[in-house]
Amino acid sequence: MRRLLWLYPLWWRRRYRAEFESLLEELGGQRSRAAIAWDLVRGALDARLSDPPTAGPIRRVLPLVLLVWLGISAEIVGSNVLWPGRDDDTLPVMVSYGFVFVVLAYAGRRAAAVTPALRAHAAAGAVAGALIGALCLVTFAVVDNLFIGTVGQQQTKIDGLAASGLSSMRAYLNLTLLYAFLVLPATLAVIGAALATVTGQIAAAKHRRPA
Repeated sequence: MRRLLWLYPLWWRRRYRAEFESLLEELGGQRSRAAIAWDLVRGALDARLSDPPTAGPIRRVLPLVLLVWLGISAEIVGSNVLWPGRDDDTLPVMVSYGFVFVVLAYAGRRAAAVTPALRAHAAAGAVAGALIGALCLVTFAVVDNLFIGTVGQQQTKIDGLAASGLSSMRAYLNLTLLYAFLVLPATLAVIGAALATVTGQIAAAKHRRPA
């Protein structure tokens, strides 16, 4: 859980990290890890948007986040509700991830149009990745719980429930989502920071190059 603190800007971590880590220890037994992780992601976004060097680049990538979320949400609804029953969804999943990675790379170019600062490019990519991961998981949570009668008929879900030892499909789906909330936003934040940094620095170098 403490790894999510790296989503916050450097000035915030220097000023508040110690006391915030103590707060996380106190909240550990009072709130679910998913709720704490979501609060951390939202707090990181607020901190980034209040940080002048990174606020502009982050605002420029937020429309990209919305675009990706809407696109993947449409695929989630289609494959789980409108046209369920496909056992092998490897190709759609790979296409979705490829789409996300391309957008995260492009986020660096968008950030470079505002500032050549490396940390601003990394912050824009990290925030974009974390938000995409969190929002898509929210879509999964809504779809799984509202249409559990349809989603629960998928063979992969049936096999997963049998292997988990749980007796409730709803409990199995929500537990799976909880684990995903702990991993996916942070993972996409790291990937987003790396991709956006590379593309942002390349774009910034081209802007600095004399004609």
